[in-house]
Amino acid sequence: MYRVPGTGNHTRSPHHLILSSASQPQTADTAHALELLYIAYSNRFSSLPKFQHDHPKLKVKLFRDRAEFRRSTRGWVAEAYYREPYCLAYFSVGEINPCHWMLHESVHQLNREVARLELAKWLEEGWQSTFQPAALSQMGSRWTN
Repeated sequence: MYRVPGTGNHTRSPHHLILSSASQPQTADTAHALELLYIAYSNRFSSLPKFQHDHPKLKVKLFRDRAEFRRSTRGWVAEAYYREPYCLAYFSVGEINPCHWMLHESVHQLNREVARLELAKWLEEGWQSTFQPAALSQMGSRWTN
């Protein structure tokens, strides 16, 4: 299916298991961003009837860079993607928000694995814009300026 990033490390956060070949600080930043997104998402949707309050940790594969992501995903042309049970993305060093791709795909994962939503494709793709700013605004000025 997909190769685990490098020999990497395994990082656990309250709601995620991250397999990563990115540096430890990059992995920690990504874990923090994913948790903020999770909080924003669950604050909004936890009252939905199918929302899973108790669920297994969400699985994430974080690659150190775009080249490794492309090699490991056999040339996949997207910058990131979600295919149950994994979100796959790379830490995009040098961008204003190096976790942008991961946060986008994480909303797909939350829709599917936590809220159990079945949305039209246009709504599924548009949903990301609601939650990414909420998570990023809490990350601090280095990502939001």
